[in-house]
Amino acid sequence: MGESVRNVRYKTKRRIRRIVFITLIALAFIGALTFVIYRATNPVAPVNKRTVTLPASPGGVYGWESGFLCVNDRTLICVDETGQELWSAELPDSGMSVTRAFGMTAAWKGRRYALIDMSGTQVGSWEIATDILMMRCGGSGVALLTREEEQHRLWVYDFKGNVVDEARFPHLSVMAMEYYGDN
Repeated sequence: MGESVRNVRYKTKRRIRRIVFITLIALAFIGALTFVIYRATNPVAPVNKRTVTLPASPGGVYGWESGFLCVNDRTLICVDETGQELWSAELPDSGMSVTRAFGMTAAWKGRRYALIDMSGTQVGSWEIATDILMMRCGGSGVALLTREEEQHRLWVYDFKGNVVDEARFPHLSVMAMEYYGDN
């Protein structure tokens, strides 16, 4: 009698394992079928790839909201996403780094920076006391990052070259920065 109870328990456990296994396989099949039906009724749109030919730019190519900025020695060329040249401007120095936001382009190298508006007209060119590490454009001015006296220093200038604000970071390394709107 004891052996038949063990046999019944064994058969019951085995039956439960089979039911769980069959349920898992059924759920996996239903999930796969649902995925196939969803993909068949909602196909993924093909990626529209295109190639844009940019001007030769040994100094670098920088992307912005709807195009590219190409630095070619002392010339900055702005092209749209189709490769059409929008404007070009002469830079104060060769090999300047550039950034663009809010319709303003800033170029910098060493202690010198220049601002160029959305039509390619140079707004101004200024020189500051120390080398510029990074620069970003905002809605009402530009932010420059320098390193002075073993600390990073952030300067905010308006579009006329006047200092608006500054902050020191004595014990911090600044790896990246952004400048949003009028802040």
